[in-house]
Amino acid sequence: MVIDLANLSNATSEQKLDMLLTAVASLLQGQEKIEKMTATIVALEAKVALQETTINSMVKEVKKLKEQANDRDQQSRDLTIRLFNFPTAEGDTAETGRTLATRIYDRILKPILVAAKAKGDTQTVPGVNNVVEDAFRVGKPTLKDGVMRPPPVIIKLCTRQLRLAILKNKRLNIPSPTDAERGSGIRKFIVVEDLTVPTFKKLSELLADDRVEKAWSTEGKIRFVLMGNDKSVKKVKSVFDPIDEIVGSASF
Repeated sequence: MVIDLANLSNATSEQKLDMLLTAVASLLQGQEKIEKMTATIVALEAKVALQETTINSMVKEVKKLKEQANDRDQQSRDLTIRLFNFPTAEGDTAETGRTLATRIYDRILKPILVAAKAKGDTQTVPGVNNVVEDAFRVGKPTLKDGVMRPPPVIIKLCTRQLRLAILKNKRLNIPSPTDAERGSGIRKFIVVEDLTVPTFKKLSELLADDRVEKAWSTEGKIRFVLMGNDKSVKKVKSVFDPIDEIVGSASF
């Protein structure tokens, strides 16, 4: 309430007192409203804070469940590897599993296993039926750099020991493409772990980042990231962490 000073000067003492009392009462009512509004705001802020805590907890729980599902998916690939750029048999993408398995064994896997045996990473070089349980192509041929690439092959091996021996010895012992294969656009054969979709996607994103010099996986997990600027090494805690969080983390 606003007191009219002009009327106040002409008012009697009782009128002045009434006006002052009315003004005080109005101020008290206003203060009560403010206190109620403040209490309401405090309650709303507490409610929002509780909701944020709940949401953060749910986000962490969802991330944990996604990591567990990804780990189980990776464990199911414990016997598999992927082979890229392996040509089809006379253009036949419907090649049967055993025929494809035999071609891959003779051309790619046997030379690697021979080298692995020489190093003592395997005791013998088993025949194809004791090395490859199954082999099949995934996806469709893709056009890259003007060349049609054959679909990758998933190879299921008979034992985990064979898988480890192949992955350990593949880099220096995987055969090179023939001249005819090079002429068709195949520069090299690539053997890698059979990673889950989230892990493969994160590895690809890291390798494509200008800040990263190198990133690699072992046993189905992205272990380390080598930075290009200071050669520091970052450890990947979760494939569901953002790239900026990974590259900005403390060095390992």
